[in-house]
Amino acid sequence: MTVTLDLTDEEWTLLDTRAQSEGISREDLLRRLIAQLAPPQPPRATAAQISALRGEAPIDDPEELAEREREHEEMQNNIARWRADQER
Repeated sequence: MTVTLDLTDEEWTLLDTRAQSEGISREDLLRRLIAQLAPPQPPRATAAQISALRGEAPIDDPEELAEREREHEEMQNNIARWRADQER
């Protein structure tokens, strides 16, 4: 999507100076600033916390931990998609 925005000379200078100081393009700086407007993500539960909630003994098997992390990530993505669908 393309957006056209009329900036004052001062705004343009601020944008340009900040982008140069961070070593990025003006477009990338604007994208970074816009990303900061997104609502914060809730803290993620650890595998140990998930085990405790499930009433299970803590695990230390790396493969099992990775599988649980994948499951958790999938659940978070599903929740995010559901929320986005509800906003439409």
